[in-house]
Amino acid sequence: MPNQDDLDDPSMFNVAFELLQQWMNVEESDEIQPLGNAAVYKTSVVIWLMLFQRLNPDASLKDAVEYFFVNAPKGKQANRRLSEGTLSTGTGSYSDARKRLSIDIVNWFRRRLSDSISESTLPSLLPEVGAMYGDNAIGETKLAEPLIGRLPAGSILMADSGFGIFSIANRANANGHNFVLRMTRSL
Repeated sequence: MPNQDDLDDPSMFNVAFELLQQWMNVEESDEIQPLGNAAVYKTSVVIWLMLFQRLNPDASLKDAVEYFFVNAPKGKQANRRLSEGTLSTGTGSYSDARKRLSIDIVNWFRRRLSDSISESTLPSLLPEVGAMYGDNAIGETKLAEPLIGRLPAGSILMADSGFGIFSIANRANANGHNFVLRMTRSL
């Protein structure tokens, strides 16, 4: 899996997108939210470009449109303006298309990708168990620590507020993982 430094190189986006295509067919989104045969920025293209921008945090709308202009398929299945090279590199149409993207399609994409990844990978972590009450009680964060050690190399740990504590961050960092922790304000 490419790391963030690799993804800052726009050519690495193609690698990440090919991996995405192994898990799901993004073009299914065009059937769920069709924008018409003449649309250049159809639903799948908007998703593609939004992913490009997400994986390249410094990429502007203009960068995304220029990337699309250079990298979009130019075959007979391509939009006429792409095939003829008459597509404008202005950002207005892409910006409008992003606004038309429905929350339903975003939720479809999220669910479909998550389900596809889950279905294509074998379970790999055995649960940790311990007493909830009594003299031998062990907290959930202590139970999580060995799980973090068993994650595949270079994993990204996502934890909610109950696990957004220094010991979890420290354990993830010590095992070479990136992490996103939801923190809560102390009262």
